[in-house]
Amino acid sequence: MVEIYQDIQQKRSDLSTVKFDYKTQALWPETLGGAIMKRSRVQADVHGGNYVYDDEVLGYLHSYLAENGWKWQPSKPGKNGGAVLDLALSGGECRYVSAALELLFYAPAPYGFQLPEKAVKTVQYEGAKQSGFLSQHDPAKAFGLGYNIIDPKTKTLLEGFLFWPNHWVTEWGDDYYDANYNRIYRKLSDMSLLDVDHDEYKKAGETSYISLVTAAPGQDCPEELDGFYVRTVGGEYTAKTQQLAVTLNEKLGFELRTGVYVGPFPKPYDANKTYAIDLD
Repeated sequence: MVEIYQDIQQKRSDLSTVKFDYKTQALWPETLGGAIMKRSRVQADVHGGNYVYDDEVLGYLHSYLAENGWKWQPSKPGKNGGAVLDLALSGGECRYVSAALELLFYAPAPYGFQLPEKAVKTVQYEGAKQSGFLSQHDPAKAFGLGYNIIDPKTKTLLEGFLFWPNHWVTEWGDDYYDANYNRIYRKLSDMSLLDVDHDEYKKAGETSYISLVTAAPGQDCPEELDGFYVRTVGGEYTAKTQQLAVTLNEKLGFELRTGVYVGPFPKPYDANKTYAIDLD
């Protein structure tokens, strides 16, 4: 297994020490990073110069990962972007891919774009109140990551959206690059369609209910998304909602790889009520 990008990553503090023998160099085009850099050089020729646009590089990483069967798995934490570019991993949380783009940006030529190492980093967004947020979501464009919200009225998936406790992207210059979604944001908050304002906690029997109450929706957010979304932990009810979401996603050709939320329930939140749907 070649470890070109993992080696560069380990030597980030002194990139002048990055050196590979001829045998290793010959294997570089077979890596994901090598394929992206080769494609970027071709595109630079198209532009008539020695540059490639940032959104093109973002798109190459996203599309090449999709072609290689990358699975977005939020339950698999890590930040080894080098392993992603070396094709040593097949899936993981969002930070893996964000770290891979970060590494491509600062890696020395010809392995990367040799931007100043300190000018690029991965950053996390947890919502305006650090309590989570809703984003627009299309599983077909997000490595098959299925929907995780069940509509309490219809008991079907709330398609087009995903609930996130947090999300990692790559920061460079004045922009934030999201290689998992193939998007560029001017502000971190641009990734959020609707933020959580606060949460409410209640325990009933074996099940804990965490109700995430949203902030007032902005002008770009459908008003019907406003309310609160309930995540449960423990008990038979949690298992049933999880299985329902698994089944509904499978019918669409996607995989549930996160916890499940039920919502939106209408405001205001009432601490005397237990917000659950009938699954019997």
